[in-house]
Amino acid sequence: MTPTEFYPSLLHQTPMNHAESSKKVKRQKRKKKKSHQQVEDPDAPPKPKRNTGLSKPLILSASLSVIMGGDRELSRPEIVKRLWTYIKANQLQDPADRRFILCDNNLRSIFQKDRVNSFGMNRDLTAHLTKKVEKKETFNDFSFIIEDFSF
Repeated sequence: MTPTEFYPSLLHQTPMNHAESSKKVKRQKRKKKKSHQQVEDPDAPPKPKRNTGLSKPLILSASLSVIMGGDRELSRPEIVKRLWTYIKANQLQDPADRRFILCDNNLRSIFQKDRVNSFGMNRDLTAHLTKKVEKKETFNDFSFIIEDFSF
């Protein structure tokens, strides 16, 4: 008895090499994985936003503050977002190559160029941004130390 007589389903199968069979096994394994999603409590209070990294507020220069609507402190993503709003509202993108921005008087005071590459815009903005220095609590009165060492 031949294998095709014993297993009639073998007549319709094409031969597979080892690489194809291992790919099928990997695909099947991937499908079986379940994602572990955490269920959030609807009654829990909202988490406070962290002001770290890119979302940390920065102090703007006077010339950049004019374009940003007079705000003196903004995060970097908010600055870029408002800058693009200003660029599109005043139609300052180069029509020939939309990757470039044609500077008007306000933008020229920031970038010192007539034409700026949009990908290098963040690099040029750093000259107009300074980190906000957080004041730490200091003790000018050292009487609390003297009280601890009294005999």
